[in-house]
Amino acid sequence: LLDVAEANADTPMPGFTHLQVAQPVTFGHHLMAYYEMSRRDAARFKDCRKRTNRLPLGSAALAGTSFHTGREFVAAELGFDEVCANSLDAVSDRDFVLDYLATASITAVHLSRLAEELVLWSTRQFAFARIGRELERPGGRDLQAITLECGGHGHGAFCILRQRAGEQQHLAPVARHQGLGQGVGAHAFAGRGVPQVGAAIGRAQVVVGRAD
Repeated sequence: LLDVAEANADTPMPGFTHLQVAQPVTFGHHLMAYYEMSRRDAARFKDCRKRTNRLPLGSAALAGTSFHTGREFVAAELGFDEVCANSLDAVSDRDFVLDYLATASITAVHLSRLAEELVLWSTRQFAFARIGRELERPGGRDLQAITLECGGHGHGAFCILRQRAGEQQHLAPVARHQGLGQGVGAHAFAGRGVPQVGAAIGRAQVVVGRAD
């Protein structure tokens, strides 16, 4: 993203508002908007990890265990930053799931926005960029891989709503509650669209700003 933005720092393009031509900008400046978004996304993931990377081992059902589990040793060996300080909190709360889903959903929205722009830019109406043919459907220019990413961001938001609804439904006390947060892992955003969108940017032939 930075390489393409730097190479097109002086490439003029029209700015748009509601898909109507507005003030002129440069293609590099436009791409740098997504760089800023990605920087915030990365910071959110780091912050999320800082809050959630804690080992719950030894909490047992709710009041801990009499077995020597060597929590600090295991945490260090497995790469956890620290151990959970309270056993009841460790087994009952699911804010770490919501924390991750919120962060991932925001990132997915940003990827979806960029993917949508790549689709628009490659159309005949805009003709701002030509994407590598390996990312296109045979005989078409609808960019299947990128198009799928455009609609993927809604899934992350759905996971957040479903998890939150589950917590509201159970209204669990401070103790272990089966079912809270179950099934979220299979649906959590895994960044599947990053390679496709990144590849599209890297292989894009920029034609915006040219007379043809």
